[in-house]
Amino acid sequence: MWFSEINYVYPDLAVVGDRAKTHVEGCIGVPELIIEVIDPSTAQKDRKHKYNRYEQVGANEYWLVDHNEELVTAFTLQETNRYGRPDVYTDTDIVSISTIPDIVIDLNTLLITKTSPHNSKSSDPVKREELYWLA
Repeated sequence: MWFSEINYVYPDLAVVGDRAKTHVEGCIGVPELIIEVIDPSTAQKDRKHKYNRYEQVGANEYWLVDHNEELVTAFTLQETNRYGRPDVYTDTDIVSISTIPDIVIDLNTLLITKTSPHNSKSSDPVKREELYWLA
């Protein structure tokens, strides 16, 4: 997300519903949904710094995907321009984006691990670049 020459962040995943916000280098402005995949090395930054930053700029939804806990924690911006109490989902949930309700995400595809029925050889979570999901 690009705000100015010196003010930008790189979310792991983003859903941008307005093509006018897209730019060759990313998104100018705020996407409808921002997803960060929790990694031990960035967890503090995702849970505090990016949470505060996304709330401050008015990101409608901010999801934290935690493979270790197999949970998605979803924050939604309230009328007060603050995130309310989060909704917590598991791999059995199917969730729509509040600002684009036609997009439905099966959380099983976000939380898939290498011990899922697709691969029983390892207990390591799937790396970000291996994530796939259907909308």
